[in-house]
Amino acid sequence: MRLLPLHLQNFLEGEIVGSALYPYELLADLHKEILQKIGKGNVSIIRELGRYSIKRAKEGPFETLFKIPDFKTFITRIGSFTFNHYYNFGEFYIEEYDPKNKKIVVHLKGLPFKDELFEERIAGAVYAAAEIRRLKNPKIKITKRISKGDNVVEYLLTWE
Repeated sequence: MRLLPLHLQNFLEGEIVGSALYPYELLADLHKEILQKIGKGNVSIIRELGRYSIKRAKEGPFETLFKIPDFKTFITRIGSFTFNHYYNFGEFYIEEYDPKNKKIVVHLKGLPFKDELFEERIAGAVYAAAEIRRLKNPKIKITKRISKGDNVVEYLLTWE
């Protein structure tokens, strides 16, 4: 922990209240530190954080969200819940759902920042949702990025 900047040390050593809202900048700074110190610059570590977060939520107090039978509603509810209650910014929605061709396009808009690492974290979360639903060989690709000047972040999830 001593390898972290002082403001992150102070935050992580203090009491974290589940119902409190914290400045986004703390999460952004933590992502940067994890990327450099643990991921050695490999952004896949941030995707793994998103993946891990969703898998942990399934085992915790949000498990009722995971009992929805169809995939479109399942991913919509998880995404909407996360952005309405956990992050308190942005809008997460399904732009296209094509189960016949085994693809779903998810959009995220209204982010009050441009942050490639946050976009990667959400890619990991969407991927985890596919894993939880046992979709065969899921693949996630970010096809548009607010961090690169697009008006939305677009995630293309495909499976076999």
